[in-house]
Amino acid sequence: MGNIYHRRIEEVYTSSGIEIPIGLSLSYLEWDAQSPNQTAVRFQIRSAIKFKDLNWTDWVGPDGRGTHYYNSGSRVKVADEDRWLQYWVLFTSPDGGSTPILEEVRFVIE
Repeated sequence: MGNIYHRRIEEVYTSSGIEIPIGLSLSYLEWDAQSPNQTAVRFQIRSAIKFKDLNWTDWVGPDGRGTHYYNSGSRVKVADEDRWLQYWVLFTSPDGGSTPILEEVRFVIE
C-alpha cells in the first residue's frame, strides 16, 4: 500500500505554469478541499521570471525551503519581477482508507 515510488501513503500533483499578468502581484494562495478522517493537503510554490526557468527554482512554503502552506488564504510573496508561478500539492492520508479531495486552487493576484 502507498505510493509506488516510496511506499508512503501520499500523492503529489504539480500544476502547469501560471502566468502573472504584468503590473500585478501575487498576494494569497487559496483552495477548497475536503479533508475527511485526518487526511490533509499542503502546498509549496515556485516562481520565475520566465516559464522555462521554473524547473530550476526551489519549491518553497511561507518560511522558505522545507516549509509548506497548510491554510487556505495564506499570504504569498514572490519576487516582483517573477511572471511565472507553479504550485505543488501533497495529498496525505493516515491509513490509505480515505483521501483528501482538492476542489479548487486560486491565487489572488492584485
